[in-house]
Amino acid sequence: MYKKLARYFLFTALLFTIFFAYSLKDVGFDYDFERFFPEKDPDLTYYNKYREVFGEDNDYFLLGLISVSGDFQDSSFLNKVDILADSLRNIPEINEVLSPLEYRKPVKTPLGLVQVPYFHLNNPEKYENDIKRWKKEKPKPYYDLTNIEKGSVALLITHESINDNIKGSRELYQRIETLTKQYFPEYRLAGKLKAQPVFVDKMQKELLLFLSISIVLTTLILFLVFRSFKGIIFPLMIVVISVLWTIGFMTVTDKKLDLLMVMLPTILFVVGMSDVIHFSNKYIEELRHGKLKLKALLKTVKEIGLATFLTSLTTAIGFFTLYTLNIAPIREFGVYTGIGVFMAYMVTLLVLPSLYIFTDKPKQSYNKKNKRFWLNTMSRSFRYVFKNRRAILLSSILLTSICIIGTYNIKVNAFLIDDLPEQDPLKQSFVYFDQNFGGVRPLEIAIKSKSDKSFLEKETLGEIEKLTNYLDTAYHAGNILSVNTIIKNANQAYHSGNFDYYRIPETESEMKQIQPIVNAIEKRGGFDMLLDSAGSYGRITAKIKDIGSELTTQKNMALKEFVEEEINTSLIDVRLTGTSILIDKSNNLLIGNVLKGMAIALIVVALLMALLFRSWKMVIITWIPNLIPLLFMAAIMGFFEINLRLSTGIIFTIAFGIAVDDSIHFLSKFKLELDEGKSVLYSLKRAYLSTGKAIILTSLILITGFLSLLLSDFGGTFYTGLLIGITLLIAMIIDLTLLPVLILLIFNDEDSRKKIKKSRS
Repeated sequence: MYKKLARYFLFTALLFTIFFAYSLKDVGFDYDFERFFPEKDPDLTYYNKYREVFGEDNDYFLLGLISVSGDFQDSSFLNKVDILADSLRNIPEINEVLSPLEYRKPVKTPLGLVQVPYFHLNNPEKYENDIKRWKKEKPKPYYDLTNIEKGSVALLITHESINDNIKGSRELYQRIETLTKQYFPEYRLAGKLKAQPVFVDKMQKELLLFLSISIVLTTLILFLVFRSFKGIIFPLMIVVISVLWTIGFMTVTDKKLDLLMVMLPTILFVVGMSDVIHFSNKYIEELRHGKLKLKALLKTVKEIGLATFLTSLTTAIGFFTLYTLNIAPIREFGVYTGIGVFMAYMVTLLVLPSLYIFTDKPKQSYNKKNKRFWLNTMSRSFRYVFKNRRAILLSSILLTSICIIGTYNIKVNAFLIDDLPEQDPLKQSFVYFDQNFGGVRPLEIAIKSKSDKSFLEKETLGEIEKLTNYLDTAYHAGNILSVNTIIKNANQAYHSGNFDYYRIPETESEMKQIQPIVNAIEKRGGFDMLLDSAGSYGRITAKIKDIGSELTTQKNMALKEFVEEEINTSLIDVRLTGTSILIDKSNNLLIGNVLKGMAIALIVVALLMALLFRSWKMVIITWIPNLIPLLFMAAIMGFFEINLRLSTGIIFTIAFGIAVDDSIHFLSKFKLELDEGKSVLYSLKRAYLSTGKAIILTSLILITGFLSLLLSDFGGTFYTGLLIGITLLIAMIIDLTLLPVLILLIFNDEDSRKKIKKSRS
């Protein structure tokens, strides 16, 4: 009967494996950072309406062109910049190319409005005077696109939306790069257009890298532990099937691999391997006790099946709690990884026993030397723990106190290209523009008229001028553009290009003087990107340096205070908006979301322990040993200034869900012994000797798997591997030291005291 059932399980598993393997042909990769915006958030709703009027605030890139000679006045350099700008405009996907060399100052003459160039590109003799006038007048926003001292020019280029179009962005970037290389051996490009394909390429590379490393390292550990073909191939087969099913399920449900999902195969690999190790170790242990193969399997399924179900459930809960966050990629990561954990459990419980039924008993079951080594090791460890109970307890209290201090130092802070290492070319490009051209981080301010006054009336323009001046001084913003920019240009044009009149007209009569020029600009569509068609809704757009979400949030709060105190809010309504604001908000919501997720995980695990073990003591014993490793991880982040951000905020719930597994295995065995009428001390020793080896082996495999993430180019992935690896190491040590001490302390009944006295004598 059991063989027939085993054949059915294996055949069914084969069909599912073929189906999911076939679906992998449609696996896709996604880098749409807008999906990290907080869902159903009023700021997101506002921004969606805002971009319907003014378009995306990040569909642009900066192209930095560097003179080979280092001299801005190099005529060859300046003319090549001009040629390249014209060539880029011929690309259909390019909407606009803003070149500072093409800027012409409008001047009113008896013959009408004349555009006078700042740079006379065909007359090098005028370069020196051109540059002197340029540096004196600093025409906005074009001046911020030049760096005279370093001999470089930046082109600000807007393009069609490329959201979720990896192929399109890659092709457009390649065409731009090909054109640029024809004229400039040295250049820099920063923007979503470049970042999107770079991130996708890195995700594809790292997915294969992590899987390969996980397989190699796990194979090595399995060989050292079991030293048999079946001891290696069966566990590997189980986890590979589990990973394949999960990724196949994602593909079938049209879910692409993103920055977080790239970690999923590695996580499932190590978590699934934990189930397999506990099962195989128990099976071998039963064979060593002389049981026949079938009886050994049945007892293993009975004992390990429940414990493994509990560990899979608690691990999945850790991931499922991520669904409480209002950020789509994190929610999806939690759901799919949780489903993957249960898939790994089902494959382990149904396929692995079926494979063992049709194969001979593992040779490892007769390895007396190996058995003696582990028995001696765990016996010595148990005696050490028993003799040093007080020291272990006091050390744990001291460690917890230090960790609490470190936890208070955690900061929520993120940068635009935070996930890339300092030496990465993409990050270097963004840093280059921060240092040389005022930054690439978009800053958007929406302005809505609250009266019947037009945006082009003097009173309204005065309030906008206060805002732009504040951005200049408080944010050191560059490329500031608003309706005021056009009005000041018009005023300067009316006064024959005199720079002293690059300002808002001071009287109503002066406003009326420039009105014909303003009307002409309006007819040519000069206000289209700054005002809506009704003239009641406008914007200020600028670029700032990427100083991190913490400092930027502080500046944004100061801006809101400035608006409340200095701006006539009965005249205009001012609101910060844009993609940068939304990403910062997602990061700032992290602490609350992390605490919420942890609280849910703790409560659910507590309820499970109370329900299954019928003991509040088990709840306490489960909580304490698994909260200390989390505090330790938080302390590391605090002491070593590892910032909490979107890519690292998820590690707490993941770590808790995984770390609690070994505690549950230990407590399950302890409870089974107690249920058979054994004393607390005897039950504790049996649980320690029985599960200790599996705890060490699974922890080593889990740590090894997560440490493989250290090879990632993404900072979030790197720190996920490092911090969870360290957390699991601390959790293993706590489970083998503090957990037994807590059991003796909490289950300190008369029987256990007698046993303790007897063991001391």
